[in-house]
Order: sequence, then structure tokens, then C-alpha cells
Amino acid sequence: MGWILIMVKIKRAVSAKETKLLDIISTAKRKLAALQEKQILALGALACQHGLHEFDSQVLDKAFKGLSMELTNK
Repeated sequence: MGWILIMVKIKRAVSAKETKLLDIISTAKRKLAALQEKQILALGALACQHGLHEFDSQVLDKAFKGLSMELTNK
């Protein structure tokens, strides 16, 4: 009978730890999404600051691909 109570306590402890870890993961995902949104806004502001909003998006796509390859190779 004592072993059953010990097993129940262990399962509850594991369940509580699992719940806590899932909460931590959920919070981290929300923070990551907020940081990514902030980065996107900063990049958009930088692009507008340099007048890139005036160009066609296909032209910008090609230019960004080239820039990415150039920076990756350095």
C-alpha cells in the first residue's frame, strides 16, 4: 500500500514539473515571437530610411538574395 502512495506522489511531481516546463516553453515562444516582430519592424524602418520602399519588391528580392550570398561568403 505504501508503494502505491509513493508512486502517486512521484507521478504528481513529474506532472507538476512537466506543466512548469511547458509554461516555460510557452513563455519563451511568446518572447521569441516578440523579438522577431521587433527585428522585422527595425529592418523595415531601416529599409524605408534608405528609400527601399520606393522599389518593386521583385527587384528588392533579387538584390537581397545577392546581398545575403555576398555577406555569407565573407
